[in-house]
Formats: sequence, C-alpha cells, structure tokens
Amino acid sequence: MRPEMTAQDDVNTLCDFAIQVRTLCAQLVDNPFNTPAAEELLDVLIDDAAAADLALARVLRTVICKPASSGTHILRAIAQCCCTPKATPVVCAAA
Repeated sequence: MRPEMTAQDDVNTLCDFAIQVRTLCAQLVDNPFNTPAAEELLDVLIDDAAAADLALARVLRTVICKPASSGTHILRAIAQCCCTPKATPVVCAAA
C-alpha cells in the first residue's frame, strides 16, 4: 500500500512537473528540431502528467476546503518554486 501524499509532496510534484515542461519547451523554442528534447517532453507528459493532475486536484481541494492558513502556505510554496523571477514564461503547445 502506498503511503499518503502530503501537501508538500503534492507541491513538489507540481513544481517538478512544471520545471521539466518549462525547460523542455524552452529547448524546443530554441531549436524546434531538437528530437531528444521533443521525445523527453512526450515522455514527461505521458509518464508524469496524470500524477501532476492528481497532485493539483489535492492541492486545490486543500486550498478550497481547509482553513485559510493551510491554503496560503501551500500557494506560497507553489509560487516560490514555479514562479521565481528567473523562470522565463514559455508558451508550448505540446499535444
């Protein structure tokens, strides 16, 4: 039986997924013919997207249903790892 995921586990899952997708999309923007980056992006989307979706659902449920203090620290944690000033927004249509 798998151990229960904590809010921090979910935040880590979301951040790792977002960072991987952002990095690979940036590589493809720089070079649309970068086959290894394209293959890795597809692997990430196929292998990790479902777990990221479940983590996002749990985070949103926590933010919406728990006391405000719980939701605030979770949203801050996501913002700190996914929305840092050095993170360059990249538009990537990969599906």
